[in-house]
Amino acid sequence: MLTTKTTSQAICLGCAQIIPSSEVETFSCPFCGFGHRGPVQRKLLRYASSAAYCGYLYRKLYEEELEENGEIPACDIAPVTDALTWMALAALSGILGGASWELAGAAVRRILKQSDREKSDLLQVKALQDEEKLKKFLLYIQDFVEGLQAADPRIRSAVLTEMVINEAVRLNLEERAGTGPKGSEARAVENVKSILNDPPNEEEFRDAWKNIDMSG
Repeated sequence: MLTTKTTSQAICLGCAQIIPSSEVETFSCPFCGFGHRGPVQRKLLRYASSAAYCGYLYRKLYEEELEENGEIPACDIAPVTDALTWMALAALSGILGGASWELAGAAVRRILKQSDREKSDLLQVKALQDEEKLKKFLLYIQDFVEGLQAADPRIRSAVLTEMVINEAVRLNLEERAGTGPKGSEARAVENVKSILNDPPNEEEFRDAWKNIDMSG
């Protein structure tokens, strides 16, 4: 149910290069020197993870099940990979952050290229090398930002339910590890509302991809 897997990698918002992750408040990319603001980076990735996992992966699965079987069964899919989260982040930089689609597209291409080269996180993103499937991914990310208004109401309800379940699991794990307060379904619902009602803004995407190599 977790939206992200444990990882030691991050994506540079300046050059779209895979870099070591960091929990410090500010850090610089070792490749291009882009300065990252830790709390902002974590907020962006959390939102991008939700958009990729629930707004795309679960929605796509639910739509397939509804079309094939006429119902939406309880499902459990693998955690969203780093690469798919980063691709959602690139898309969001164009949707919410004011970045040009030329820059956002260059970031997506670099992420795909690195995933292919390193054979990491390849399964979830390989299909997106197809242009039509990539367009669908981008449309679903945009619709997530807009509150899943274009989705079938049954799909929307199922996706929101999955988000709450996912958040409740996260809170429970934090409680068990002693790194968070006692979780509850009510708190999970409030956290999901916070994610949906407080999306990243243009300032938080400031200078995104400004150091990217446009040649790919």
